[in-house]
Amino acid sequence: MIKLLIADDEPLVCVGLQSMLPWREYGIEIAGTARNGQQAADMIEKLQPEIVIADIKMPLKSGLELARECNEIYGRLPVFIILTSYEEFDYVRQAMRSHVSDYLVKLELDAASLGEAVEKAARRVRDIIEIQPEQAVLATLDDMREKFFIQLLNGAIGVEKQFALKQKELLLNFNAPGYAVALCEVQPLSEAYGEKLLSLCTHAAKLAKETLQHQCECYLATLDMHHFAVVFALGPPREWKDGVRKMMEQTAVLLRSYLGVSIKVSVGSTVEDPKMLGASYQAALQVSSKGPNEDVTFSEEGESSFGKPKLLCDVQAYIKANLSKHLSLTEVAAVFNFSPSYLSQYFVKYAGINFVEYITAERVATAKKMLENGDALIYEIARQLGFENSFYFSKVFKKAEGVSPREYARKIREEGQKKGRG
Repeated sequence: MIKLLIADDEPLVCVGLQSMLPWREYGIEIAGTARNGQQAADMIEKLQPEIVIADIKMPLKSGLELARECNEIYGRLPVFIILTSYEEFDYVRQAMRSHVSDYLVKLELDAASLGEAVEKAARRVRDIIEIQPEQAVLATLDDMREKFFIQLLNGAIGVEKQFALKQKELLLNFNAPGYAVALCEVQPLSEAYGEKLLSLCTHAAKLAKETLQHQCECYLATLDMHHFAVVFALGPPREWKDGVRKMMEQTAVLLRSYLGVSIKVSVGSTVEDPKMLGASYQAALQVSSKGPNEDVTFSEEGESSFGKPKLLCDVQAYIKANLSKHLSLTEVAAVFNFSPSYLSQYFVKYAGINFVEYITAERVATAKKMLENGDALIYEIARQLGFENSFYFSKVFKKAEGVSPREYARKIREEGQKKGRG
């Protein structure tokens, strides 16, 4: 039997779904029902259902957030069916195409549409289960570690609990003072195509891994046919660059001699927290995009100590330059090729304040300057700083400063008049 979990904050919907189909005839048993997203997450961890029917809007955690989280933690199972409304349908279909088996509009839901969606999800579950034994044989510890580091570099693992679980399962120790990512681009010295090119690049990554792991603590992940990444555990801050340069240059000589390929290496910034390796990877990508002048090129933001990265300054500068726009976490994350969850974690880690609080503080600070200059009306300031309306702007301003914008402006005028009389 395939186990199914229903998650919806409306009790009548949960009851209706349970009675809508003869579930056992579909080879399915209902393992339980959840009334909010967090309860659903806890039940998924405990019951391990293969299918989850979840409402897009639930307290504590939405259906989309639940699906994304399960995809990152558990992989391809459970399969999700999302209940949505007309207004949300097109958006969620685009946003979650790869994570969800089907979307059902609540107002159109009947036994036929539900049965069709359930059969589709069950087929996907059976396909996944059938190939799992073969995958289990092939998936060595190294394979799983490689997948873990690819997720880490792309900001897909930002939750402390999830990171700790993966670290324990994969027998990984993160005790070094700092870490850095080296992005390596492989190019054959002579023309190679198809299987020959794939074989060359695969062997290059494998030989680089064997060579480097004999010299230092590091992990390697193949990114695509021409690129692999090396995660270096770093020693004392003043010495790590020379060590990394020497090892990568020796590896380049070896690959050229044995396989006839060259590599260009772009090294990102240093980070103390391994969960922040995505920042080092992004810095390495920036170096690579500029076209390294040497075989091994380092990011300019690789500090002598493992401190605040330049990338944070870039994000903050973007925010300051776009205060008039709607600055959502998702939109800003897309500008810098981060996942929203990763940018949220990254921002708190290095800025010491969460993303929304920072934007609010910048808008209030800018509003104060504009009020002090007396060059705009309150509704104009609200519009220029991206607030929905002047009422909401006044509410945010008063919460931050203890007085309304109007009171603040009057206070500034009175102080100016006193100085003028003095």
